[in-house]
This record gives sequence, structure tokens and C-alpha cells, in this order.
Amino acid sequence: MKKRKFNKISIVLALLILLGISSCDKDFLEKVNPNQITTETFYQTEEDAILAVNSVYAVLQHQDLFKEAYWFILDGMDDHRGWISLEDAINDVMYQFTFTPQLARSNTMWNALYRGIFRANLVINNVNEMEDFDLKQRVLGEAHFLRGWYYNELANMWGGVPIILEEINVSTEYNFPKATREAVYAQVEADFEFAEDNLPLKSEYSGDDSGRATSGAASAYLGKSYLFQERWAEAVTQFEKVVNSGQYELTANYADNFSAATENNSESVFEIQFSGDGSSLWSDDGTESAEHNFRAVRYFNWWQTGGMLNWLRNEYYGYPWAGFGPRRIATFDGNDGTEARITKYVEFNTNNPQKSDVNLTDMRYADVLLMYAEALNENEQTAEAIVEIDKVIDRVRQEAGLANPWDWTGIVELQTVEQLIDGGELTGWPLFLTGTDKDGIRNVIKHQRSIELMHEWKRYRDLVRWGDAADAIVIEDDNGNETNPFVTGKHELFPIPQAEIDGNAGLTNADQNPGY
Repeated sequence: MKKRKFNKISIVLALLILLGISSCDKDFLEKVNPNQITTETFYQTEEDAILAVNSVYAVLQHQDLFKEAYWFILDGMDDHRGWISLEDAINDVMYQFTFTPQLARSNTMWNALYRGIFRANLVINNVNEMEDFDLKQRVLGEAHFLRGWYYNELANMWGGVPIILEEINVSTEYNFPKATREAVYAQVEADFEFAEDNLPLKSEYSGDDSGRATSGAASAYLGKSYLFQERWAEAVTQFEKVVNSGQYELTANYADNFSAATENNSESVFEIQFSGDGSSLWSDDGTESAEHNFRAVRYFNWWQTGGMLNWLRNEYYGYPWAGFGPRRIATFDGNDGTEARITKYVEFNTNNPQKSDVNLTDMRYADVLLMYAEALNENEQTAEAIVEIDKVIDRVRQEAGLANPWDWTGIVELQTVEQLIDGGELTGWPLFLTGTDKDGIRNVIKHQRSIELMHEWKRYRDLVRWGDAADAIVIEDDNGNETNPFVTGKHELFPIPQAEIDGNAGLTNADQNPGY
């Protein structure tokens, strides 16, 4: 269902940016404009609070997050993208792993994440001071969820970062020291726990509110945070809440997760809402900014041949797929899976071929099941993990007409766990299918995450947290020479932007991440 994405987001964006700089001591002003909106005059009604929290969601649509940079950079850095057609320095350095604190597309991602935190802080601090209204706790729950999401991303990709929970205005001394990664995760946990306790279930939303943060999403992301910290038992507990909630189920058709016609579906845990509205293609916060994703722009010569645009080769064939099942077909080409071009989330707006209206789902229930399986396996519950893995596989087996779990198929993506580990000749990266013990099932999980979530901006961070990135990621120079550009001990974290170190009195060059 295509909706107006949380009505009036664009109207309030510029207003809220002004709020952050207009609530300081006014003694330096000779005159005060009585018509100027400040935090003191804005947060008056329930509608004001909802407009404010809408602006926190809107950052997710920005070019430096899900409109473009997030998936374009993170997918481009993993081992699935083949060889890239390099296009400009700020992207090239990410793909070649030559980025620095001065030049890195990750710097703009950092800025966008803190922009979201800034807006979430405005909502939390000001809505808390408002008189009670019907949706007050929901609004606060949404703001805490989003702040937790932004900080979780920072902790995963940068490690320890400054924790800012106060409003920042022109009178604020910008002096925020680097917190430990453990302290950042503690803040993430506090925000997600608040959201879990104060947000509705998915089934309690309807209409234009579909797609807002839910209690189940907070549980899932808290589980993901524990997983990335290797706190297996706590991750199991969180994912069990999601599985046992009755709020989510896998869609019958895998491809339904990547189409505008079937978005916010039963499998969606949290997705970024896009509409294609707006006429200003590349802007973020303007009233005419286009609320769409750039996958059509970045991946296709859309008005010419329909071939790939920025990436020369995106095929990932051979043993990981070995045949044409629903996941391969939906990932490549969208028709029969034979073309080496990505089609996930790519649908062309009929009014503007550069726009793609499709929502981008940051967490699907299939992702939850595979993370749950991983946590179970690492928590010495391997038999239970196999059950969860087979749920993910069974969805595409059923779609392909394999009604019985013992039906054999030569298509690797449709084979059950038992069939995979009996695969015989399936060896080499990324398949190490060695049996049903803990190590063997760990590798089955890696395989399933590889093909289930391909080109959904998960793979690079999976490789990093598993310690597999240095072996898996290969690039090729103009002469055809292959190298492994990922440096262990350095590239596990992105560099803190040098501009942040220079502009934050609480940071020094000694706070920079290792290797930079």
C-alpha cells in the first residue's frame, strides 16, 4: 500500500531545524520576533508532537542514509558486488578501502545519524515537558526507538562515539567526549527498552500509521544489538519475543518484500517509507524533496538498455545458488535470474524513471529468524537453530512447489539444512557445510544470510563481525590483479570524521579509531 508517508513531514522539517538553534538565551538580541517559532511555542498540541517525531523518521529518507548512501556504499563494500565501475573519489575510496578521516563517504553517514539523534533529542526533551495527551507515550516511544536505531548504527560501524542526549543550540558548548563502545550500546539498550515498553504492537497501527516503529521492532533491534555484542543468551530472549508475538510471518512469495504493491506486509519489522512525491530529485529537507530511493538511478541505465550503470558485474553465481530459485530470480533481473543486474527494490516511477517508490525494509522477519538461529547456535542450542533456519528455507521451497521437506532438489537455495550438509562437493567460500555440529550450522547460517539478504546492506557488517571480511572481500584493478583490501585491525571500524574531531572540544586525534 502506498501512503502519504506520515503526513506533513516535509512541512515541519525546516521548522524543527530552526527550533534547535532558536531556544538559546535571547539576551544577545536587541529585539525578539514575536512570530518566530521556538521550542517553547511549538510543542503545544498532540499534532505538534506527532509532526516533530515525523521529522525524526524523515532523516532515514536522506541521501546519506536510505535514499542512497547506506545501501550503495555498504553493498558496494561487500563480496557480492563483483567489480565496480568507479565513478567519483568519495565513493571510490570506500570500495577500494582507501578512505581516510578526511575523505570518506562514511563521514556523511555519520553526520546523518547524528542529525537523527539531534531531532530525537528535541522530541524527547520537549514532549516530556508537555501536558499529557493521548499519544504522548507512543510519540516518546517512537523517538526513543529512533534514537536507539541511530546510536546502534554508530556503535556497530564506529565503535565508541560521543553520546549526546541534550538539545544543542547556538549557546551550547560543543564539548562531547568519546564514550566507550560499551557505553554507547548501553544507551542503545535503554532507548530500545523504553520503546519496547511504550510502543504499540504492529497490529495496533492502521492506515497512514502503518510503518511506524513498534514494540516488536524494538525487541528485534535490541536482539540485534545483543547479537553484535555476542551476548547470545540475551539475544535469544529478545528474538523469542518477536517470534512468539504472533505479529509477523514470512510472505508466501519472497519477491513481495521488494515491491511497492506489497510493502508494510506481514514480514516487515521496520521499513523506510518512500513515496516518490516531490519534484526536487536530489534534496533532503526541502518542501519539494522527493521521497524515493535511488536504486533505479544508481543501478540502471534506465532510459537506455536497462543494463547495470554503476557496477559492472553483480553476479554471484555458482555453488551459493546452483540453479534458479525464487531468491535468485528476485535478486537478479526479476524475471528468470539470468541477467547480472540487481532488481531488488527497483521499480520505476512512471512519471520519472529516476525515482523508485519502493520502501526499503531495514529488518524483515526472515532476518530475525536467521539472527535468532545464530544466537541459538552460539548459545549451545544447535538443534533449535536448525528449526529456525529451515523456516526461512521452507518459504522458498513452498513457493517453488516443494511441498515436502524430504523432496530433493539440485537448486542449492532450496535445499533444507539436512540436504545442504549432505551436499558433497559444495566447498569453498562462502560455503563450509561441514555437518550439523555447531561449526557446521554456523556456516549454514552464513550461507543463508548471504543469499536471503543479498543486496540488503547487511552483508558487509556480517563479514566484519564474523571476522571473515579480510578473506572474503576481493577487488580487481584495471590490470585484472586481485587484492584483498580489508586490513584486519583497521577496517572493522570506520574513521571518526576529522571535521568532528576538529570541531568537538571533547575530542582529540588520540580518540581516532585504530589504523587511521
